[in-house]
Amino acid sequence: MFGEPLSLRLSLQIQKRHRRVLDCSTLPVPSTECLKEGNGDLADIVTSPVRVGTYAYKLTVKSNENGSEPADCDLDGGNCSRRRTELQMAIQNVLPLDHPDAWPRRTERWITVSIYLDSINSVSGSSWGPIFFQAKPENQCGGVSPFFAIELNGAQEDNSESWKIHHRWAPEATTPACAADTDAERAMYYDKSYPRSNNWPDGVAHFPNESASKVALASINRGGWTDWMIHVNGDPRTVGEGGGGFLEVFKREDSGSWVEVVNITPGNTTRKGVNFDHGISYNGTTDDGFLFQNGMYMSISRHNNGTANWVVILDNTRFGDESCTDGACITHDGSSMP
Repeated sequence: MFGEPLSLRLSLQIQKRHRRVLDCSTLPVPSTECLKEGNGDLADIVTSPVRVGTYAYKLTVKSNENGSEPADCDLDGGNCSRRRTELQMAIQNVLPLDHPDAWPRRTERWITVSIYLDSINSVSGSSWGPIFFQAKPENQCGGVSPFFAIELNGAQEDNSESWKIHHRWAPEATTPACAADTDAERAMYYDKSYPRSNNWPDGVAHFPNESASKVALASINRGGWTDWMIHVNGDPRTVGEGGGGFLEVFKREDSGSWVEVVNITPGNTTRKGVNFDHGISYNGTTDDGFLFQNGMYMSISRHNNGTANWVVILDNTRFGDESCTDGACITHDGSSMP
């Protein structure tokens, strides 16, 4: 994490040339749980461009023509259809690497990350990714999707480029919270063309200003800095269960003004013909909290589409603790939200 964080220091560990940060030979765990040792091609520290301070981190996913990364598979090895280079927030030196207790369940947090799209291929079409930020509970069942994610992908209306905000929810009683437990109706999202009043009017209400939100999601800002601010309480309980969760997402480009993109609270909604009372996150089999991942994560078909490597610069990753109660305490310049 870079940019002199104001509160909780994440146990994201990245060293020059992506050297191993855990000595797996001394731990009684399968080798698949250990971090790979690389030569700097996938992760490195750079001094330019930076959003704040002296350093930023550069992450690369190689295209099909320029080589391949270690296989990214489910824990059971059954699905290897994606590629990623990410940093992860978790308890330091605790295995498995998806241990989620660093962000307690049902707590309010402010989070920020700045993204510089250095070399990002076209993302139009039907593949998915890259996802630059995702938050999820314990990674059970070999593959649980995030309850919140920021993705660059094709828009719902015409598959042209758009930022996409994902919000997945599953009932509190669901045990465990696996990807298969979140049906299509509860896998909600927002982009420059969706939702609209004729296909999910309840979802439109999650845009504080529909026009401004969709303009912000349509603007990609390649070659510049895009700041994201997340204000979240990942309470999975519904309104009927007394849920107190919320999810607010703000976006800013370079020195521009902040735009509140979505403001989601628990409530009844009807989507794709199904009515349900939703909370914010979904539960796990324990009372563990959440982790977040910051980097690039995409389908292998996206990874194989093009000759240029995928390169993103990330900076200003800050995670507020319980004393941070306003966005100004976590932004790198002290700016407040609209």
